[in-house]
Amino acid sequence: MNGTVGTRILGRSIIKHIPGDDLIRNGYGQDFVILDTDYKSGRKDEVNVAAYGYSSKGRVALIRANNNLLLSGAAAESITVCITCGRDCPEQTLRREMHALVEFAGELGIRVLGGNTIYSGEGSDISIIVTAYGKTSRKTLDTFTRDIHPDYKIIAVGNAGEYGASLIYKYNSEDLGKRFSKSYIEKNRFENGFTEKDMDISGIAGCLIGGGSCYIHDVTFGGIYRALYEMSEAAGLGIDIWHDRIPIKQSTIEVSEFYGINPYMLLGTGAVAAVISPELEEEVLRTLEAAGYKGAVIGRFTEEKTKVIRSERYEMNRSLTMYEEDEIYKILKI
Repeated sequence: MNGTVGTRILGRSIIKHIPGDDLIRNGYGQDFVILDTDYKSGRKDEVNVAAYGYSSKGRVALIRANNNLLLSGAAAESITVCITCGRDCPEQTLRREMHALVEFAGELGIRVLGGNTIYSGEGSDISIIVTAYGKTSRKTLDTFTRDIHPDYKIIAVGNAGEYGASLIYKYNSEDLGKRFSKSYIEKNRFENGFTEKDMDISGIAGCLIGGGSCYIHDVTFGGIYRALYEMSEAAGLGIDIWHDRIPIKQSTIEVSEFYGINPYMLLGTGAVAAVISPELEEEVLRTLEAAGYKGAVIGRFTEEKTKVIRSERYEMNRSLTMYEEDEIYKILKI
C-alpha cells in the first residue's frame, strides 16, 4: 500500500505506543501535537503546538502542515523541512522544490529554521516533510478537549475528493480524452478547476473554531470516509452518515466512474469535517455561508459503536470500514 499508513497498522503499531497524556483524544485524527509539558497546569494563556505535512511537492507539504496546525487554532510561524529522496533523484529536483517551498513560506510570512536532507534507497522519488510551529490559545484547546456526545452533528465543508480528481484530470488528460472533451478536462484539472488556494483551510477553520466546534478534522488521504472513520474512533462513539448530503462535484463523480474508484475515498485536501453541538448547528452554517463557504450537516454521533452510511437515493445502508489506501494510487503515482 502507498501513502498514509492504514488504520489497523496505525492503531496497533503507532498510536498504542504514544503515552495517553500526550493525546487530546485517543490519537485518531489528531493532526497536531502540544509542545508545552505544563499545558494542563493552566499557567499560560498561549500554548505552543506543532504539526506535520508531507508531499513530493514542497509547497503542498507546507500547505498540509499549516492545515494540520490550523486544526489547533494556530497558524504557522516557523517551519523545519526534512527531505528524503532516492539516490537517483536529480539535484535539480531538490533545488526546484526547496526554492518553491522557501519562496512560498516567505509569501506567508513563515520563517524556515532549517532541516535535513537525506539520500536513501533506489530510484528518484522524493518525500518532503514539513513541521510547522505556532501558538494557540488555551481557550481553544480547552474547547477541543470537551467530550463529544451522541447526537452531536458532523458538518462537512468543501467537496469530497476534489483535489484528487483535479490531479487525475491534469495528469491523465490523454486517457480521459477518450470520454471527455478537451475543454472539460482543462476546466477541471489542478491549477484550473482546483488550485493551491483551494487547498488552504484557514478560512474554514476560523469559522468553525469561532463557532464553537469541539473537533475539526481536515480531509486528506483516504478521503471523507477515512476522516469520518477517524472522527468516530476519536469520539469513542458510532456515527450515522447521510451519504446524499456529502458535498461532491459532478466532475469528481464522473472521473471516478471512468476509472471505477470511490470518490469518497479519494484524496480530499482542502475539505474539512467538524463536530458541532446541536444548538450551534444553524449559527455555524450561517457563519460559513457568510464567509463564502458551503457547509452541510452530513450526520450525527450515536451511542452505538457502529459506523453507518445510509442513502435513500441509492437504497444503501453499509458499514464504514478501516482506511487502507487512497484511491488516487490506483490511478497516479504521486
